[in-house]
Amino acid sequence: MANSRNRRWAQFGVVGPSAFIAAWVLGGARAVDYSPIDDAISRLAAVGAPTRPLMTAGFVVFGVSLCSFGYLGHRDLGKRAAVCAIVTGTSTLGVALMPLDHSSLVDTLHAGFALIGYLSLIALPVAAIAPIKEIGLTPIVRFAPHVSIVAALCLLASTQTDTNGMWQRAGLTTIDLWIIALSVLLVGGKAKAR
Repeated sequence: MANSRNRRWAQFGVVGPSAFIAAWVLGGARAVDYSPIDDAISRLAAVGAPTRPLMTAGFVVFGVSLCSFGYLGHRDLGKRAAVCAIVTGTSTLGVALMPLDHSSLVDTLHAGFALIGYLSLIALPVAAIAPIKEIGLTPIVRFAPHVSIVAALCLLASTQTDTNGMWQRAGLTTIDLWIIALSVLLVGGKAKAR
């Protein structure tokens, strides 16, 4: 039987998204000839970018944290949401390993990992609805479909406009904040034992 004492694994759901957001905020503020409105987050980790170590670290912490969040929390999150978290984390590690501007092949692989990561991240809140409702976190469950829809629309907009950086950040941050809120509730003992 799980209880709040052994839900410390949910801290990974705070650490990863927080590190990722901090990396792109700090990196974007330090970067020269870079616009958080117009440029993708991955540009901060491109070959030759002075912010590459910082943003790569953000990707790695996010990737490892989401894999840990999914793997350790599969009983509470449910199998589907756990798989979404693990796929997102693994894809993010792929993004970190395949920096932009290395070669056309690496750029293509980078884009593929990013797409898989986006799709699995968008699916995560919806996949978690039934299991999270079962452990009594109904209020946050109500937001799950809206979070996925908003994130999907923002990430779609990032492929259609020149302001792709703004839309990418809006979409990813929407889900990151939902994961953080869910994790805080889990660590804080707001969920019923299973």
